[in-house]
Amino acid sequence: MTQGDLTFEDILAFSEGNAPARQNALWGFVNLFGKMVVPARFEEILPYQNGIAYAKENGKWGLLKKNGSWLVKPIGTGVSADENGKRKLIIP
Repeated sequence: MTQGDLTFEDILAFSEGNAPARQNALWGFVNLFGKMVVPARFEEILPYQNGIAYAKENGKWGLLKKNGSWLVKPIGTGVSADENGKRKLIIP
């Protein structure tokens, strides 16, 4: 799958201007122009919701800002969602 000048193994739906994109078995974010805005370095990733994405790195989940920096470093064991789709980090 190609977006702009880059080739990806998979691209999920766009949310808040970015889409999760997989390269070399790792996930990052691509913008509408096909530019990687957050490098593919995560094991798993969930689309942005209210400016925050959940990302898994080294077996732990954390909260990611749109610029790719951590809002909450990976400390969670998973992510849950309530009946309205609001996500929460599962912390042991």
